[in-house]
Amino acid sequence: MKTEHQETQKQFMELYEAFNDEIFRFSLTKTRNRDLALDVTQETFIKTWDYLRSGKTIDQTRGFLYRICRNLIIDHSRKKKFASLDALLEDVFTHEPADLENTPTGSAIENQLFMDQLKQLDEHHFEILQLRFIQELTLSEIAAIYKESENTVSVRIHRAVKQAKKMFETINQEFYEA
Repeated sequence: MKTEHQETQKQFMELYEAFNDEIFRFSLTKTRNRDLALDVTQETFIKTWDYLRSGKTIDQTRGFLYRICRNLIIDHSRKKKFASLDALLEDVFTHEPADLENTPTGSAIENQLFMDQLKQLDEHHFEILQLRFIQELTLSEIAAIYKESENTVSVRIHRAVKQAKKMFETINQEFYEA
């Protein structure tokens, strides 16, 4: 007969196996630093383990993990006030672009250019589009991350898409006028 601790351990291992890579990719896109993304991913699962070990249950697993990860990234960015030139140069030369060759439309270069343009959006708009369309989270999972209603999240996604369309229309217009 399994003990409660063994059940918690099994639940955690299943959760880790299912979401480790996904959380790492999210961390990497947000931090653009492989080592930091690994640290944030590890800390996300440490906090999750502590939460489960305390006897609490997780309703929205994906949303819960993304919320912890996002909060850790925010905490780190608050602590990091100044970056040295060496650190900035190191980050530029060690950044590994995401694997875009498996995407259904366009070439990897076109997709990278598209992502670079999206990153010019307001930070909140870019993040919510990333969660919905790149990470493919559901509205309820995103709502759990932000601790908002699904309706509020839907409105935020709509506004982000509207801003992205406007930005791309401007870019296309400038391109064809040149």
